[in-house]
Amino acid sequence: MLAHLENDPAKPMPRRPSRKPGWLHTLAAFVSLSACATTGTPGPAFSAAPEPSPGRARLYVFRNDPRPSLSTVELAIDKQGEGHLRHGEYATFELAAGSHRIDLRQRGLAFLSWGWNSEQLRARAGETIYLEVSVRISAQPMPGSGRDLEIAGRDGGAASENVFLQYRGKAQALERLSAATLRVE
Repeated sequence: MLAHLENDPAKPMPRRPSRKPGWLHTLAAFVSLSACATTGTPGPAFSAAPEPSPGRARLYVFRNDPRPSLSTVELAIDKQGEGHLRHGEYATFELAAGSHRIDLRQRGLAFLSWGWNSEQLRARAGETIYLEVSVRISAQPMPGSGRDLEIAGRDGGAASENVFLQYRGKAQALERLSAATLRVE
């Protein structure tokens, strides 16, 4: 009897209207999935790392954006990938005394690179270095050009997000780190 009802042409089964996703639905789904991919479970609250081993230095890299962003910042030390930082996260490293290159690249929507920065730092044995990373709008006035904004170092500038690096003193860094969580990959 059930099979007869399902195949009875006099009583067709109701069908849902066909909906083909438009570009707006596709974009919304993509952004939603990207946001899920870039937001993670917060790690443990800030806790000071031990003093560096003899002949080494301690580096704290922490991210504190003026306006929170879903983008991540890839961190590399001496061309070795060290993971990603999100707003409110920190990582700590023990470095050999000497010169080191820090590279940061902002990733939005999980794969596009929008901003970058690098710093050559000199670590002294026994030293603790605090490096604050922030993602924010970068723009400078362009007098007489007819355009309002210019990104430093970029032709035809328009305002965009970029990665900034600032050295911080211990007191200011510890104040900002007190609200941070350890990066968890």
